[in-house]
Amino acid sequence: MGGPGSVLTAAAFSLFVFIISQTCNADIINSHQHKGGWHSIKQHPRSKTPPVHQITQNRVVVAQDGSGNYRKIQDAVVYAATTRRPVNGRFEIYVKRGRYKEQVKVEGPNAKDITIVGDGIGNTIITGDKHVGDGIRRSGGNQAVALKSESDQAVYYKCRFEGYQDTVYLFPGRQFFRECDISGSMDMICGNSIAVFQRCNIFLKKHNHNEVTITSSKRERDDNSGFVIQNSRVTRTDELKRFPGVKVFLGRPWGRYSRTVYIRTYLDAIYPQGWTYMDQIRDGNFVDYAEFENVGPGANSAGRIKWRGVRNIDRNVASKFTVRNFLQGGSWIDSAGVPYDLDL
Repeated sequence: MGGPGSVLTAAAFSLFVFIISQTCNADIINSHQHKGGWHSIKQHPRSKTPPVHQITQNRVVVAQDGSGNYRKIQDAVVYAATTRRPVNGRFEIYVKRGRYKEQVKVEGPNAKDITIVGDGIGNTIITGDKHVGDGIRRSGGNQAVALKSESDQAVYYKCRFEGYQDTVYLFPGRQFFRECDISGSMDMICGNSIAVFQRCNIFLKKHNHNEVTITSSKRERDDNSGFVIQNSRVTRTDELKRFPGVKVFLGRPWGRYSRTVYIRTYLDAIYPQGWTYMDQIRDGNFVDYAEFENVGPGANSAGRIKWRGVRNIDRNVASKFTVRNFLQGGSWIDSAGVPYDLDL
């Protein structure tokens, strides 16, 4: 994860690897399980624990029982952000299993090239008390952001983001999500970044309203921002399936030039109209909403809303929205060491 700011907030966030590649100003903040979720940081397969209390040039250990270099993650982050290391050297913080009740902030001009790894989902847990309202409800749910990112060249691999409204909130910058799980019910992917979601699972949950919207792009001018959902799966949770009258939409425009592209993605029961309005934007003729070779019961686009910007695209157009062309992501995703599909 990199760039001038990322915030992990009230809804649940489970993590395989947390990577800071560029100068970053970030908060890792989360709620107690009963107030909206928890963080888990899973160990990177290449990680090896150094001897107890031994600080290597590029690695420290956090452990609540005192067997590491620090007892708090924040102390390790401060050390990583201020210590000198080789040019282009990455700093790793290994967080041993345990429940860490603290707010972790990664910030400052030197807070870059940092990787935080742990002992797995449900084992390394960060808790806090940041939440909106009373957190999780059985069939409703409040507005609570799981991830807020203002980073450029951010990579999320095998992470889980759980919320209801605005689960993943992305500001300008390039972000790549690979094999992540995202759950929510209203504008669960929102903002105005350049983002590709590749081989991800999007789980649709019941909201207080009778509509579910997956994306809400805030693109407000004719620029290169937008969301691409590629080779992924969009499915309803069992809870939502009990309410067949709920309409599920692919997205709605938060900005007048809103852009979302679905590429070769499995679509569950999408309402035939496909796309819907945002209260303040009733004219959808300037949006860019595209579909390419999607499958599943919701992939039939014959009944899509008749906006000028809603379209089916061919292979040549779809190729403009790949990691290669949309993110220019080949080189910087390589440095994160995660798998990705460069093209269609």
